[in-house]
Amino acid sequence: MKLKPVVVTKAFVLALQFIMVGFFIAFALILPTVLGWWVDKKVAWGFPVFSIVGLGLGILIMVYGVIAMIKPFLDEAQKQTKDLLDKYK
Repeated sequence: MKLKPVVVTKAFVLALQFIMVGFFIAFALILPTVLGWWVDKKVAWGFPVFSIVGLGLGILIMVYGVIAMIKPFLDEAQKQTKDLLDKYK
């Protein structure tokens, strides 16, 4: 049985990159929040200070990471738009 080579298209790579953005968002929010929750359980205060700090830190990490991941797509779209407008001037 002969195996066929796998053809990876640009659309497939783009789809995987956007799936990775989704996983990054989930993990960037969940991990610091769960860590803060764990510290709150160990400290046993009445107010979940570390959970809130963890969630805030996760939001900051998420925003920075998503901007860094999406920036190449936005730059490419801007370049294509500029090239298209220059073509029809």
